[in-house]
Amino acid sequence: MKKRLLIILPVFIGGIALLFPKLNSIKSEGDKNSIAIISEEERQQYEAYINSHEYSTIKYSTEELSNIPKKDRPDLAWQQNYLATMNPALLRPEPEKLIPVFETTKQIQNSPTLSLPGAVSAPWVERGPDNVGGRTRALAWDPTSANKVWAGGVTGGL
Repeated sequence: MKKRLLIILPVFIGGIALLFPKLNSIKSEGDKNSIAIISEEERQQYEAYINSHEYSTIKYSTEELSNIPKKDRPDLAWQQNYLATMNPALLRPEPEKLIPVFETTKQIQNSPTLSLPGAVSAPWVERGPDNVGGRTRALAWDPTSANKVWAGGVTGGL
């Protein structure tokens, strides 16, 4: 196992190293699907903005933090979510981008061709390996395909 890891790990790292310059060379030219690479100066400006934002500048002492009833402070979670989902170019979150996603999801869920996995029209297909036991921790239905379900094992396998 260690020999395999010693062989696979350098190959994996080498592949990433070869791919990384190509990712850096991709520039955003109005294409919504392209990756926008920002300059170091723009990154520093955004970092300064985040660090000076009113939600980031709230500082509590250890005693004050321990006295805040966390269950009764959803505003703290909202502030953290606001900063985490902020678009660096607009300096605000973009919830309007979620509307087309919700509509697409609703169309997929309401489509007449949608059938439940394991039904006669969409039978289960065993992918293996079938000689290993284990517990299933999570199930996730693929939003793009009505015939695909992902099962996650406790040890990390899919």
